[in-house]
Amino acid sequence: MSENRTQAAVVFSLGEEVSLQERKTLIDSITTDLRLPPGVSVAPAGLAVVGVEAVDALSANRDLMVYAAMGAIVLGLFFIYRHPIKAVAPVLPIVLALGSSSVLLFFLGIELNPLTAVSGPLIIAMGTEFTLLLMSRYFEERGRGAPPREAMQTATLRIGRAITVSGLTVMGGFGVLAFSNFPLLTDFGKVTALDMGLALLSTLVVLPPLLIWLDEGIGLVPTEERLPVPH
Repeated sequence: MSENRTQAAVVFSLGEEVSLQERKTLIDSITTDLRLPPGVSVAPAGLAVVGVEAVDALSANRDLMVYAAMGAIVLGLFFIYRHPIKAVAPVLPIVLALGSSSVLLFFLGIELNPLTAVSGPLIIAMGTEFTLLLMSRYFEERGRGAPPREAMQTATLRIGRAITVSGLTVMGGFGVLAFSNFPLLTDFGKVTALDMGLALLSTLVVLPPLLIWLDEGIGLVPTEERLPVPH
């Protein structure tokens, strides 16, 4: 209680096993059930309140952050390639990975927190790097005159190993955070490593047939840009 006896704080602790959603429910319940005398006001405070408010703020803008990240990447790729399909194709496998991640996180029971909420744009940026490397290598082989399937086979053999090693390294770096004693870092490490693995898998499994299908259907590399195949 303050010296002038006009302010007071009631402090109680919560165990680490109490989730953010449970803390939010508790705070809302306490605030709703208050029966205050005239002239008295109460405001919740502390780390639990900060954590809950942070999650609410980030959750409200999570979809916006993901859409903004994808939009910025697609716009940048369009200015580089001047082709709508080439701008969208590298992002599609990452969108699939993010959707799969949301389903897996639901079944694994991993809750949203201030760190995991911002993992979406991070994975979009890092995952798109993998898809762009593979797609660029594919276009190089196509430009040399190789047919679509042969070009993808060569591109996968030459750049796929580097992408795999890079992705596994990133997964390992974030994965060690899962052993942290701080719950927020633990969940962040798990979610980021999982998302990175899904993005890598989607790049190596989804992107190759997608590019071949699009190239054989609409021709992503104009005929005049291809070199004759050496005999």
